[in-house]
Amino acid sequence: LINSFFLANTRIYAENKANTEIDDKRGMGTTFTGCWFLPKKKRVVLFNIGDSRVYLLRDNQLVQRTHDHSLRQHWIDNGKQGEKPAANIILRAIGPRPEVEADIELANIKRGDTWLICSDGLHGMLSDEIIEKFIVDRVSDKSLSTYQNFSPRLVDKANYAGGFDN
Repeated sequence: LINSFFLANTRIYAENKANTEIDDKRGMGTTFTGCWFLPKKKRVVLFNIGDSRVYLLRDNQLVQRTHDHSLRQHWIDNGKQGEKPAANIILRAIGPRPEVEADIELANIKRGDTWLICSDGLHGMLSDEIIEKFIVDRVSDKSLSTYQNFSPRLVDKANYAGGFDN
């Protein structure tokens, strides 16, 4: 996993250096967030860099399991000192710098857990409370045998709310 982050960063950073004359590619970067499930060990490896998130719904409570690497989150973490920064300024990402550091965590999994991986295009448009209610309603609906249309319907809700980063 660490090697994957390193390799992706090396390639995107090299592309950035090769395209310093092209304005739309200068500083190109990306977030990378996900879960690697280890069901036999009842564990999951959570990883992230940037402001995409992993959420866990357990016992009908939604908890953000990753930490955003944004200027806004840094401002929040430091007691909201000074002017509120824009939400879209990413402090750590794959590509803009020669080195990359991702957060990696091992967590327990339980039967009934629901995991959501999403970008700021979703969590920036919908509050955690709205996301939680949507997932709880879907999970508790016994007439649904699968999570069919789960993701597209959340995206539709975000787009309906403005979809500024879809």
